[in-house]
Amino acid sequence: MMRAKLAGAHKGQSSVEALVVLPIFFFLAAAGVQLIWLFLAKHILLTATSYVAMHAAVAPQDSIGQHLIFQQRIRPVQRDNLVVAQIHIVTPTAELSHSAADYDVTTGNYFIDPAFATLQLQERAEQGEEQLEQWLLLSTLQVEIEWCFRLQVPGMGPILLTAFDRGWLQGGTGCDMYNLVAGHYYIPLHARVNAPLHAKRQWRLKN
Repeated sequence: MMRAKLAGAHKGQSSVEALVVLPIFFFLAAAGVQLIWLFLAKHILLTATSYVAMHAAVAPQDSIGQHLIFQQRIRPVQRDNLVVAQIHIVTPTAELSHSAADYDVTTGNYFIDPAFATLQLQERAEQGEEQLEQWLLLSTLQVEIEWCFRLQVPGMGPILLTAFDRGWLQGGTGCDMYNLVAGHYYIPLHARVNAPLHAKRQWRLKN
């Protein structure tokens, strides 16, 4: 009789432990799957940004083409969720523009033209290593993309959003506007890629 009671108590304790452990196990499994999705999305985002940068290096002003290329490359992780990315071609600093870029008095724009790059490199090298390095920096296009990725695993949305703590009004990418749809959770992902410039580029410094 005593043994039966002990066996029953032990069985009840095992059931309680199982009830405690199982939710933790499922939570960790869900978190692991979501992290795999995030790493995959980040990898594809970097690849898509590289393609956008290569196109921007040839056509810096073609913003529509840049978005079309991005949407094509990000499709494996975007599925049917159309999210418009923020594509930004980083403007050279004022110091670098003043010292190494050409200036158009008529338009007020700074510009660099990589045509005859070999000759320009030779001229800059003759002027000194600093001038050469500045020209090389200007002849490299830097593309930055911010994109909202929809979380795939149920239950992970509120937890990761709290962890990131990046809202639209706190300087985020505007992912909150996509989160207005019930049951959808998006977090911001970022990528930055450099590409050699192949076409004339113009920019204006902010006052």
